[in-house]
Amino acid sequence: MDVHRHVLAGSADLIEFPLGIQYATGVDECVKAVREQISRGITWIKLYSDWKTATFSFEEMHTIVSEAQKYNIEVAAHATTKEGAHLAIMAGVESIEHGFGFDDSLIQLTVKKACTGCRLFLL
Repeated sequence: MDVHRHVLAGSADLIEFPLGIQYATGVDECVKAVREQISRGITWIKLYSDWKTATFSFEEMHTIVSEAQKYNIEVAAHATTKEGAHLAIMAGVESIEHGFGFDDSLIQLTVKKACTGCRLFLL
């Protein structure tokens, strides 16, 4: 069974998340969160690129992906908005979960950036 953790930036009013969530804001906290989760034995990370609006900056997402890649850990992104999906794909995530905000331009970007496994993808 895969062990995974979620990394989320955002406000404290987001209370209905699965266990394993770790809040992070800013590049330094993102690096720390990835390293802490790796030390706990995770095999992949799911970040929330949005929760109605974007939750991470591009720099934060890119940092999470880059740090995880150093340890051969894949990063998936929860993305239900076009902005969240676009930022996550540009940051280098391996997959987009949900993808409700996808249009032709995001589909083309997904192919170009080799972002595979768009699970729960709705057209």
